[in-house]
Amino acid sequence: MSVTNELNSQIIADMLGGEHVGDVRNVASICTINHIAPNNIMFVKSYDKLAQLNLAPDMTILGPMGDAPNGEFTVIKVENPRFDIAKIIDAYFYHPELDREHLKNGIAENAIIDETAFISVNCTIGRDSVIGKNVVIEPGVYIGPRVKIGDNSVIRANSVIGGYGFGFEKDEQGVNHRIPHIGGVEIGQNVEVGALTSICSGTIDPTRIADNCKLDDHVFIAHNCQIAENCMIIACAEVSGSVKLGKGVWVGPNATLINGISIGDDSFIGIGAAVTKSFEDLVIVAGNPAKVLRKIEK
Repeated sequence: MSVTNELNSQIIADMLGGEHVGDVRNVASICTINHIAPNNIMFVKSYDKLAQLNLAPDMTILGPMGDAPNGEFTVIKVENPRFDIAKIIDAYFYHPELDREHLKNGIAENAIIDETAFISVNCTIGRDSVIGKNVVIEPGVYIGPRVKIGDNSVIRANSVIGGYGFGFEKDEQGVNHRIPHIGGVEIGQNVEVGALTSICSGTIDPTRIADNCKLDDHVFIAHNCQIAENCMIIACAEVSGSVKLGKGVWVGPNATLINGISIGDDSFIGIGAAVTKSFEDLVIVAGNPAKVLRKIEK
Protein backbone atom coordinates (compact mmCIF):
# COMPACT_ATOMS: atom_id res chain seq x y z
CA MET A 1 0.00 0.00 0.00
CA SER A 2 2.98 2.34 0.02
CA VAL A 3 3.54 4.95 -2.65
CA THR A 4 6.63 5.17 -4.80
CA ASN A 5 6.74 8.95 -5.22
CA GLU A 6 7.62 11.36 -2.42
CA LEU A 7 4.42 12.17 -0.57
CA ASN A 8 4.09 14.39 2.47
CA SER A 9 1.46 15.83 4.75
CA GLN A 10 1.51 19.28 3.12
CA ILE A 11 0.78 17.81 -0.31
CA ILE A 12 -2.17 15.94 1.17
CA ALA A 13 -3.45 19.00 3.05
CA ASP A 14 -3.29 21.10 -0.13
CA MET A 15 -5.13 18.40 -2.10
CA LEU A 16 -7.90 18.28 0.49
CA GLY A 17 -8.03 22.00 1.18
CA GLY A 18 -7.41 21.20 4.84
CA GLU A 19 -5.61 23.02 7.65
CA HIS A 20 -2.07 21.74 8.20
CA VAL A 21 -0.86 21.89 11.83
CA GLY A 22 2.67 20.88 12.76
CA ASP A 23 5.76 19.78 10.89
CA VAL A 24 5.64 18.51 7.33
CA ARG A 25 5.85 14.70 7.52
CA ASN A 26 6.64 12.16 4.87
CA VAL A 27 3.72 9.82 4.31
CA ALA A 28 4.80 6.33 3.26
CA SER A 29 1.49 4.55 3.70
CA ILE A 30 -1.88 4.54 5.41
CA CYS A 31 -2.79 2.82 8.67
CA THR A 32 -5.54 2.37 11.26
CA ILE A 33 -5.62 2.59 15.05
CA ASN A 34 -5.34 -1.21 15.10
CA HIS A 35 -1.99 -1.23 13.29
CA ILE A 36 -0.21 2.06 13.90
CA ALA A 37 3.01 2.58 11.98
CA PRO A 38 5.57 5.41 11.63
CA ASN A 39 5.40 7.75 8.65
CA ASN A 40 1.78 6.76 8.05
CA ILE A 41 -1.44 8.74 7.89
CA MET A 42 -4.50 7.73 9.90
CA PHE A 43 -7.95 9.26 10.23
CA VAL A 44 -9.95 9.82 13.42
CA LYS A 45 -13.51 11.04 13.87
CA SER A 46 -12.55 12.86 17.07
CA TYR A 47 -9.42 13.59 19.06
CA ASP A 48 -10.80 12.27 22.36
CA LYS A 49 -8.85 9.00 22.45
CA LEU A 50 -5.58 10.07 20.83
CA ALA A 51 -3.87 10.41 24.19
CA GLN A 52 -4.66 6.74 24.92
CA LEU A 53 -3.00 5.52 21.74
CA ASN A 54 0.66 4.64 21.44
CA LEU A 55 1.16 6.78 18.38
CA ALA A 56 4.20 6.08 16.25
CA PRO A 57 6.70 8.89 15.62
CA ASP A 58 6.33 11.06 12.55
CA MET A 59 2.65 10.22 12.09
CA THR A 60 0.07 12.37 10.36
CA ILE A 61 -3.45 12.46 11.80
CA LEU A 62 -6.40 13.36 9.57
CA GLY A 63 -9.04 14.73 11.91
CA PRO A 64 -12.00 17.09 12.24
CA MET A 65 -11.93 20.85 12.56
CA GLY A 66 -11.52 22.13 16.11
CA ASP A 67 -8.93 21.86 18.84
CA ALA A 68 -6.41 19.04 18.39
CA PRO A 69 -4.07 17.85 21.15
CA ASN A 70 -0.39 18.65 21.03
CA GLY A 71 2.00 15.81 20.30
CA GLU A 72 4.84 14.54 18.19
CA PHE A 73 2.58 14.25 15.20
CA THR A 74 1.11 16.40 12.48
CA VAL A 75 -2.62 17.07 12.12
CA ILE A 76 -4.56 17.82 8.96
CA LYS A 77 -7.96 19.28 9.88
CA VAL A 78 -10.87 18.74 7.51
CA GLU A 79 -14.67 18.88 7.67
CA ASN A 80 -15.24 15.15 7.04
CA PRO A 81 -12.23 12.94 7.86
CA ARG A 82 -13.91 9.70 6.74
CA PHE A 83 -14.78 11.14 3.34
CA ASP A 84 -11.32 12.67 2.95
CA ILE A 85 -9.46 9.48 3.88
CA ALA A 86 -11.30 7.93 0.95
CA LYS A 87 -9.95 10.73 -1.25
CA ILE A 88 -6.42 10.00 -0.03
CA ILE A 89 -6.76 6.28 -0.71
CA ASP A 90 -8.17 6.97 -4.16
CA ALA A 91 -5.49 9.52 -5.06
CA TYR A 92 -2.36 7.79 -3.77
CA PHE A 93 -2.93 4.17 -2.72
CA TYR A 94 -5.63 2.66 -4.93
CA HIS A 95 -4.62 1.38 -8.38
CA PRO A 96 -7.70 -0.08 -10.07
CA GLU A 97 -5.95 -0.48 -13.41
CA LEU A 98 -3.49 -2.87 -11.76
CA ASP A 99 -6.10 -4.58 -9.60
CA ARG A 100 -8.19 -5.35 -12.68
CA GLU A 101 -5.37 -6.71 -14.82
CA HIS A 102 -5.96 -10.26 -13.59
CA LEU A 103 -9.55 -10.08 -14.80
CA LYS A 104 -8.15 -10.34 -18.33
CA ASN A 105 -5.69 -13.12 -17.71
CA GLY A 106 -7.28 -15.13 -14.89
CA ILE A 107 -4.27 -15.33 -12.58
CA ALA A 108 -2.09 -12.31 -11.83
CA GLU A 109 1.58 -12.66 -12.75
CA ASN A 110 2.80 -11.84 -9.26
CA ALA A 111 0.36 -14.10 -7.40
CA ILE A 112 2.25 -16.67 -5.33
CA ILE A 113 0.67 -20.13 -5.55
CA ASP A 114 2.24 -23.10 -3.80
CA GLU A 115 2.95 -26.01 -6.12
CA THR A 116 0.80 -28.31 -3.97
CA ALA A 117 -2.30 -26.09 -4.28
CA PHE A 118 -5.13 -27.20 -6.59
CA ILE A 119 -6.69 -24.44 -8.68
CA SER A 120 -9.76 -25.60 -10.63
CA VAL A 121 -11.19 -24.19 -13.86
CA ASN A 122 -12.54 -20.66 -14.38
CA CYS A 123 -10.86 -19.23 -11.29
CA THR A 124 -9.48 -15.72 -10.93
CA ILE A 125 -6.60 -14.82 -8.59
CA GLY A 126 -5.62 -11.19 -8.07
CA ARG A 127 -2.27 -9.49 -7.73
CA ASP A 128 -0.22 -9.74 -4.54
CA SER A 129 -2.23 -12.78 -3.46
CA VAL A 130 -0.69 -15.81 -1.76
CA ILE A 131 -2.13 -19.34 -1.91
CA GLY A 132 -0.65 -21.77 0.62
CA LYS A 133 0.16 -25.46 0.67
CA ASN A 134 -2.54 -28.00 -0.21
CA VAL A 135 -5.17 -25.31 -0.72
CA VAL A 136 -8.13 -26.40 -2.88
CA ILE A 137 -9.93 -23.78 -4.93
CA GLU A 138 -13.01 -25.13 -6.68
CA PRO A 139 -14.46 -23.97 -10.04
CA GLY A 140 -15.53 -20.38 -10.59
CA VAL A 141 -13.92 -18.86 -7.51
CA TYR A 142 -12.93 -15.17 -7.64
CA ILE A 143 -9.97 -14.20 -5.44
CA GLY A 144 -9.27 -10.48 -5.49
CA PRO A 145 -6.04 -8.56 -4.92
CA ARG A 146 -4.08 -8.90 -1.69
CA VAL A 147 -5.70 -12.13 -0.49
CA LYS A 148 -3.77 -14.67 1.58
CA ILE A 149 -5.10 -18.21 2.00
CA GLY A 150 -3.39 -20.44 4.55
CA ASP A 151 -2.33 -24.05 4.21
CA ASN A 152 -4.91 -26.83 3.86
CA SER A 153 -7.84 -24.48 3.34
CA VAL A 154 -10.71 -25.10 0.89
CA ILE A 155 -12.69 -22.51 -1.09
CA ARG A 156 -15.84 -24.06 -2.55
CA ALA A 157 -17.31 -23.27 -5.96
CA ASN A 158 -18.29 -19.79 -7.11
CA SER A 159 -17.27 -17.96 -3.95
CA VAL A 160 -15.88 -14.42 -3.92
CA ILE A 161 -12.91 -13.70 -1.66
CA GLY A 162 -11.64 -10.11 -1.57
CA GLY A 163 -14.32 -8.36 -3.59
CA TYR A 164 -15.06 -4.71 -2.87
CA GLY A 165 -16.81 -4.02 0.41
CA PHE A 166 -19.97 -1.92 0.55
CA GLY A 167 -18.48 1.28 1.93
CA PHE A 168 -19.74 4.76 0.96
CA GLU A 169 -19.60 8.28 2.33
CA LYS A 170 -21.77 11.26 1.39
CA ASP A 171 -20.32 14.54 0.18
CA GLU A 172 -21.68 18.00 0.99
CA GLN A 173 -24.46 17.56 -1.57
CA GLY A 174 -25.52 14.20 -0.14
CA VAL A 175 -24.11 12.20 -3.07
CA ASN A 176 -22.75 8.78 -2.17
CA HIS A 177 -19.09 8.13 -3.00
CA ARG A 178 -17.45 4.73 -2.82
CA ILE A 179 -14.61 4.28 -0.33
CA PRO A 180 -11.88 2.18 -2.01
CA HIS A 181 -11.15 -1.06 -0.18
CA ILE A 182 -7.47 -1.99 -0.42
CA GLY A 183 -6.93 -4.12 2.69
CA GLY A 184 -7.55 -7.53 1.13
CA VAL A 185 -8.44 -10.70 3.04
CA GLU A 186 -6.40 -13.05 5.23
CA ILE A 187 -7.67 -16.61 5.63
CA GLY A 188 -5.88 -18.88 8.06
CA GLN A 189 -5.02 -22.57 7.93
CA ASN A 190 -7.56 -25.40 7.75
CA VAL A 191 -10.39 -23.03 6.89
CA GLU A 192 -13.34 -24.14 4.78
CA VAL A 193 -15.38 -21.59 2.84
CA GLY A 194 -18.62 -22.90 1.40
CA ALA A 195 -19.99 -22.39 -2.09
CA LEU A 196 -21.43 -19.03 -3.13
CA THR A 197 -19.96 -17.30 -0.09
CA SER A 198 -18.57 -13.75 -0.10
CA ILE A 199 -15.79 -12.38 2.09
CA CYS A 200 -15.19 -8.70 1.35
CA SER A 201 -11.85 -6.93 1.27
CA GLY A 202 -10.94 -4.79 4.25
CA THR A 203 -10.81 -1.04 3.79
CA ILE A 204 -7.21 -0.54 4.98
CA ASP A 205 -6.46 -3.55 7.20
CA PRO A 206 -7.43 -7.02 5.97
CA THR A 207 -10.66 -8.78 6.73
CA ARG A 208 -9.47 -11.84 8.71
CA ILE A 209 -10.75 -15.40 9.04
CA ALA A 210 -8.55 -17.25 11.54
CA ASP A 211 -7.44 -20.89 11.61
CA ASN A 212 -9.95 -23.76 11.63
CA CYS A 213 -13.04 -21.67 10.88
CA LYS A 214 -15.82 -23.29 8.87
CA LEU A 215 -18.16 -21.19 6.73
CA ASP A 216 -21.20 -22.80 5.13
CA ASP A 217 -22.67 -22.05 1.68
CA HIS A 218 -24.25 -18.61 1.05
CA VAL A 219 -22.50 -16.83 3.94
CA PHE A 220 -21.68 -13.11 3.71
CA ILE A 221 -18.75 -11.58 5.61
CA ALA A 222 -18.47 -7.81 5.18
CA HIS A 223 -15.35 -5.64 5.13
CA ASN A 224 -13.07 -5.33 8.16
CA CYS A 225 -14.56 -8.29 10.04
CA GLN A 226 -12.26 -10.17 12.41
CA ILE A 227 -13.28 -13.80 12.87
CA ALA A 228 -11.23 -15.65 15.49
CA GLU A 229 -10.23 -19.33 15.55
CA ASN A 230 -12.69 -22.24 15.34
CA CYS A 231 -15.81 -20.25 14.49
CA MET A 232 -18.66 -21.89 12.59
CA ILE A 233 -20.94 -19.70 10.46
CA ILE A 234 -23.93 -21.49 8.99
CA ALA A 235 -25.80 -21.00 5.69
CA CYS A 236 -27.23 -17.59 4.82
CA ALA A 237 -25.77 -15.84 7.87
CA GLU A 238 -24.81 -12.18 7.30
CA VAL A 239 -21.98 -10.62 9.30
CA SER A 240 -21.85 -6.84 8.80
CA GLY A 241 -18.77 -4.63 8.61
CA SER A 242 -16.16 -4.51 11.39
CA VAL A 243 -17.82 -7.24 13.47
CA LYS A 244 -15.48 -9.18 15.78
CA LEU A 245 -16.25 -12.80 16.61
CA GLY A 246 -14.35 -14.40 19.47
CA LYS A 247 -12.96 -17.93 19.43
CA GLY A 248 -15.37 -20.77 18.88
CA VAL A 249 -18.48 -18.71 18.12
CA TRP A 250 -21.38 -20.51 16.37
CA VAL A 251 -23.58 -18.34 14.13
CA GLY A 252 -26.87 -19.97 13.14
CA PRO A 253 -28.59 -20.01 9.72
CA ASN A 254 -30.05 -16.69 8.56
CA ALA A 255 -28.64 -14.79 11.53
CA THR A 256 -27.76 -11.12 10.97
CA LEU A 257 -25.11 -9.24 12.95
CA ILE A 258 -25.15 -5.44 12.79
CA ASN A 259 -21.92 -3.61 12.01
CA GLY A 260 -19.28 -2.91 14.63
CA ILE A 261 -20.40 -5.28 17.39
CA SER A 262 -18.35 -7.96 19.19
CA ILE A 263 -19.37 -11.47 20.20
CA GLY A 264 -17.42 -13.15 22.99
CA ASP A 265 -15.67 -16.51 22.92
CA ASP A 266 -17.73 -19.71 22.59
CA SER A 267 -21.05 -17.92 22.30
CA PHE A 268 -23.98 -19.27 20.28
CA ILE A 269 -26.10 -17.13 17.93
CA GLY A 270 -29.49 -18.74 17.27
CA ILE A 271 -31.25 -19.34 13.97
CA GLY A 272 -32.51 -16.13 12.38
CA ALA A 273 -31.27 -13.92 15.21
CA ALA A 274 -31.03 -10.17 14.60
CA VAL A 275 -28.00 -9.21 16.68
CA THR A 276 -27.95 -5.45 17.28
CA LYS A 277 -25.48 -5.19 20.18
CA SER A 278 -22.37 -6.86 21.56
CA PHE A 279 -22.49 -9.93 23.80
CA GLU A 280 -20.01 -11.44 26.23
CA ASP A 281 -18.39 -14.88 26.30
CA LEU A 282 -20.37 -18.09 26.73
CA VAL A 283 -23.93 -16.95 26.07
CA ILE A 284 -26.76 -18.26 23.91
CA VAL A 285 -28.60 -15.42 22.17
CA ALA A 286 -31.62 -15.55 19.89
CA GLY A 287 -34.59 -13.50 18.71
CA ASN A 288 -35.25 -10.16 17.03
CA PRO A 289 -33.65 -8.20 18.56
CA ALA A 290 -31.39 -10.91 19.94
CA LYS A 291 -31.36 -11.37 23.72
CA VAL A 292 -29.49 -13.68 26.06
CA LEU A 293 -31.41 -16.89 26.65
CA ARG A 294 -28.92 -18.37 29.07
CA LYS A 295 -25.27 -18.68 29.96
CA ILE A 296 -23.24 -21.63 28.71
CA GLU A 297 -21.65 -23.66 31.47
CA LYS A 298 -18.24 -25.11 30.65
